[in-house]
Amino acid sequence: MDPLEESITEKPRGVRLRTVRLSFGLLAFALALVLLVSLNIYASEADDETRFAPLDDNSYMDGATFVGSERCGDCHGDEHDDWSDSLHPKKIQVATDDTVVAPWDIDVTIPVADGIDGTVTLTSNETGWFASLDDTGNWTYQVDYVLGGFGWKQRFVTQLGNSKYILPIQWNLETEGWVAYHASDWYDGTGEPKVIALSQSWDRRCAGCHATGVEVEFNGTSDEWTATYVELGIGCEGCHGPGSLHVSPPSGEDKKDFIWNPTDSTVCGNCHVRGDSSDLVGGKATGYPMKDGHAIRPGDLLADYYIMNAGFHGDGETSKKHHQQYVDYIGHTHSTSLSTIQENDHGGDSCLQCHSTDYILADEDDKPTVETAVNDIECGACHVSHGSDIDHDLRLPQEQICTQCHNGGDPAPGASVHHPQEELVSGELTNLPEVPGEPWMDGDVTCTDCHMPLTAKSAVEWDIASHTFYFISPAKSIEFDMPNSCTADCHQEGTPGPTLTDEEALEDIEEWEADTTALLTDAAAGLEAAKAALDAAEALGYSDTDFEAANTTYYKAKLAHDVVASDGTMVHNPDYSEDLLEFAIEQSAAVVADLTPGSVTGVVKDADGKAVTGAEVRKGDDVWDTTGADGSFDFEIAPGTYTFDVYDNDKKEQSFDATVTTGAASDAGDIKFEAEEDSDDMTMWYIIIGVVIVVVLVLVVTMTRKGGEEE
Repeated sequence: MDPLEESITEKPRGVRLRTVRLSFGLLAFALALVLLVSLNIYASEADDETRFAPLDDNSYMDGATFVGSERCGDCHGDEHDDWSDSLHPKKIQVATDDTVVAPWDIDVTIPVADGIDGTVTLTSNETGWFASLDDTGNWTYQVDYVLGGFGWKQRFVTQLGNSKYILPIQWNLETEGWVAYHASDWYDGTGEPKVIALSQSWDRRCAGCHATGVEVEFNGTSDEWTATYVELGIGCEGCHGPGSLHVSPPSGEDKKDFIWNPTDSTVCGNCHVRGDSSDLVGGKATGYPMKDGHAIRPGDLLADYYIMNAGFHGDGETSKKHHQQYVDYIGHTHSTSLSTIQENDHGGDSCLQCHSTDYILADEDDKPTVETAVNDIECGACHVSHGSDIDHDLRLPQEQICTQCHNGGDPAPGASVHHPQEELVSGELTNLPEVPGEPWMDGDVTCTDCHMPLTAKSAVEWDIASHTFYFISPAKSIEFDMPNSCTADCHQEGTPGPTLTDEEALEDIEEWEADTTALLTDAAAGLEAAKAALDAAEALGYSDTDFEAANTTYYKAKLAHDVVASDGTMVHNPDYSEDLLEFAIEQSAAVVADLTPGSVTGVVKDADGKAVTGAEVRKGDDVWDTTGADGSFDFEIAPGTYTFDVYDNDKKEQSFDATVTTGAASDAGDIKFEAEEDSDDMTMWYIIIGVVIVVVLVLVVTMTRKGGEEE
């Protein structure tokens, strides 16, 4: 029976009514409380956009539809405003006075066929912008849309029939120059304009990564590939999935369960990648991840939608083509940073501040642990997908992005040293002022100059930075004829550094490496000797004051060595590295010198001048040496003036003084026992002792008898 029914059955009517009223009162109070808490939670969610771990299952999207970014902005105003100023919504835009940034009303000369240049005439009027591929006027196209126009380049799109096509000209913002873009699609081998193949449409080649909610189909009648989409550009739902169920969740369901909140890089990898779709449309693959007629959604498995076909330089790991950032990323240890910690036996929660993106992005009072963290160092650790005020939509200024993790925390002597790149490159260890330094290359060289060199082509060779984050040696250029970290951006004509050939740059690097490696070897050997001296110091009798002074010197030397060794590159700030290692060598030698003992030697002989074997040389209760067969002793001890005792068979036989100096022997000479006393003298003593004993006995007997008579 239900407890409420039981209470009504067993109690009098008045009690029953009060019980029922009370029960319903409690129920009403509970419902009101739940409602209040729910409203507070809802308000909290609206005011405080918290991040949630990616869901394991995005199947809810099968029943969801797109609502558009403007609808998202109704609740998420700040994020919408940031996104609006980012590059994502500008992947394709309608051509307007505001969106066309290239110079117009000019003639542009581009190569259109092998050895043949052509002229594209650009004109504009009140109806729009136009590009004529020759001077006949028969091949004139209106610019209906633009791609980009921020940072690198701008391309121009015309609408032909039901599809869009990218015209053969491109404006490079960085160089402020015009270049050709797939001119062979628009010109034949003689340089004459031609009708572009319908299969080269933007709809088939590009749409999935330039618009949101893309579906594509092939019209067998017109032979066109046509894409439909919810909005131009990458909108909110391009990364968060269709939002209708988030806006209006099923009854009793939580709206948070119907939105994708990615913190990993896979959603970025849906577009920042190169290859072909796994499905065919009209017998051809699309240039973006697509299956079953629609572009990939957040949470879908990229391998189900896409076949990667990246373009690399000859080393097989450095991207040669643009939008391959995800390919670069998965080839770097950033992509396994968390699993590295979780799989070893010494990783702790403190490691997560540099090994986990969800830790980096979480609120201070809601940090994950090693067991609960889910993300490696992802794209979001560096970039803000909603956009930021910093170039490339970075979370922090460029150098701080690297040094937020790649720093040793300004370690003090005695502390362990881990990835101290910031300290080494800056030439500043505030806890080691004895070794002043200068920033590497006067601070003009930054982390990304060497670790993100321009290796890929977007507009011109080479204008897109590598995202492998690996230093690219000039040796690779020599072997594979590819850009490297030295001569690509800094050491060629027109760049900040002196002009160097690849061979000269490699020679400099190898010289730095050789010099630093040799000094590291010497410093390590010096530290080993210093540590041995410290380990022996207590047994040698050094005072606490002397030991602590030497110990302090040792740990300063070790810090200097460890900063260079832990960095491990051999090329970060070579001058400062050399100074640090020379300091380590000098200070290690000082420890050894300060703890170099002297020695005490001598020979123990008996009264007859014969060597005494097994005699002990003691200072206080401590035995410093035992004589050998020839009676000699030889032991090391801290410098000082001492008094030693010589014991034979636990009998102290002799004492001697010794003054010990560093590294020198103090010869005590012959330590001779005193002669034993004469045997006649001993006999006399025996007689005296005997007489005393007899007298005592007589007295005892006499006293005993006297006591008996008195009784």
